[in-house]
Amino acid sequence: MANATGVVELIKQQGNATNAKVGGVWYGCGFDKIPFSQGDTIAFQYVEKGNFKNIDLKSVRKVEASAAPAAAPAQAARVYGMDDARQRSISFQSARNAAIEVAAIASQRDILPLGSVKNKQLDNLLAFVDDLARKFYLETEDVSKNGVKDVAAEEANQSAAFDEE
Repeated sequence: MANATGVVELIKQQGNATNAKVGGVWYGCGFDKIPFSQGDTIAFQYVEKGNFKNIDLKSVRKVEASAAPAAAPAQAARVYGMDDARQRSISFQSARNAAIEVAAIASQRDILPLGSVKNKQLDNLLAFVDDLARKFYLETEDVSKNGVKDVAAEEANQSAAFDEE
């Protein structure tokens, strides 16, 4: 579990579930009654499950406003988490642009198999770009989770296998 401290900026009810924006970050609070109000400064533990951060309501305690760090490094790092969807969108756009560039190079070198049926060639090209963009995007996700060194080692192994063919 990770720890956080901040001011409760907003509380939203979605069906029976409650979410709270604390220190600029949205947290899930589950379905139980929450032990804080908007404007309170709280310290708590939370669990990350995929893209979601869920407050452990049993760990919540109210703290003095002066006890909460004004801009704690941990909270500053969390601001990036608010833009995860935006960052994923940017990563996908970049992967797609790279895939289009690879398709253009492959086409210029006449190594892009599009088939002999003219009315299917565009569909084949788009499918090639989509598959390559997906591959590039997933590799980017791996880098963000595992770091660059793991991916570089894997690419070195693939390159060695390619040289053997």
